[in-house]
Amino acid sequence: MVPLNPQQFRTYYHGTNSANAESIIREGLKASTPGAGEYWYDEDRPDPGHPHGVYLTDSIERARNYGDAIFSVELPDSADWKWTESEGYVLGHDISPLILRRVE
Repeated sequence: MVPLNPQQFRTYYHGTNSANAESIIREGLKASTPGAGEYWYDEDRPDPGHPHGVYLTDSIERARNYGDAIFSVELPDSADWKWTESEGYVLGHDISPLILRRVE
């Protein structure tokens, strides 16, 4: 296995409502399906363009569009990225609070 180096990591951001910030600080970011409670979502047939995962962006400005609490995380390019039809990146698993940093 080839070791990772700093050049293989990138900063990603997650924006959310400030009401969610305390639970994220305690529990981290949990992989989920966006809109799970909305009418278009069918649990037996999830929307393939919006996979389970943690939604991130490489733009802090774009993260601000999703809420006033912004978290950053350094992740390798080789992480478990999922395809999404929306903007940004989707990580296929939870993110520990130990590697998150609240930036706003």
